[in-house]
Amino acid sequence: MPVTWGPAHQLHAKLFYTIEALGIGDKGHAAVFTSIHKESNYLSNEESILQLLETFDFDRAEIKKQMNSFSVKQKLKRAMEISRQLKVTAVPMLFVDGQYKIEAKRSHSEMLFNNSVSVCLEGQSCGAASSAAVSSAANSAPIVKVQLSEGSEHIVKMLNSGEGGQMIFEPAVLKVSLGDTIHFKATDAAHNSVSMDGMIPSGAADWAGKLSQDISVVLDSEGVYVYQCDPHVMMAMIGVIQVGEAVNLEDIKIAAADKKSAFMMNSDRLDNYLSQL
Repeated sequence: MPVTWGPAHQLHAKLFYTIEALGIGDKGHAAVFTSIHKESNYLSNEESILQLLETFDFDRAEIKKQMNSFSVKQKLKRAMEISRQLKVTAVPMLFVDGQYKIEAKRSHSEMLFNNSVSVCLEGQSCGAASSAAVSSAANSAPIVKVQLSEGSEHIVKMLNSGEGGQMIFEPAVLKVSLGDTIHFKATDAAHNSVSMDGMIPSGAADWAGKLSQDISVVLDSEGVYVYQCDPHVMMAMIGVIQVGEAVNLEDIKIAAADKKSAFMMNSDRLDNYLSQL
């Protein structure tokens, strides 16, 4: 089921159901992924969606008919109701028997997620136990503190997916020396690196990279820097760099409480990163 958190998500959910109604399934969904993540066309309005679906040789009138059909509207409405009822705050998220919620959050979470599903589906009596096991496994994972990176130049990749999850900078947390250079590499398209307002040391220079382009930044102020990918900040595509001593860490933690309200998923990612300093 597609998420429906805000207007943009609801438009994409409508597109999802329209693709199903047109019978182009996997081909249509693959085209959407390519458009958004490789071509930087975010399909943020109906016209861009119509143009995409027309590439499958559908008449525009037929596309509009399906988009505005009773069936698509009802599926979208139902998805919105279920999201509210189940309090869906992140993806991927699985509900078993309407009672148990399984959410993958940490490194290697895909393996944990798949194992949890297998256990829960063995029988109703195992649900609570497996849910507790999942919670225990997640909560018992030790926090590994980041060590100082060697050298004066460091590479951070912008990725659609990595060991830490989807839409991620890798490494997401760095500790470097004063005056070091960070090279942000657009390994995957449709990402950028932008310093977050109020989340860098006082007096430090901010930066704003362009979409799908590399950018290099010299960090010559001591403290903690938090940065983001503009198109995917709602998915908490952020990164943290400590330069020298973390002299502003407490200020960053206070500011983080407000910044997290903009994350529609991975809401604990920033706290997790800061805990590694």
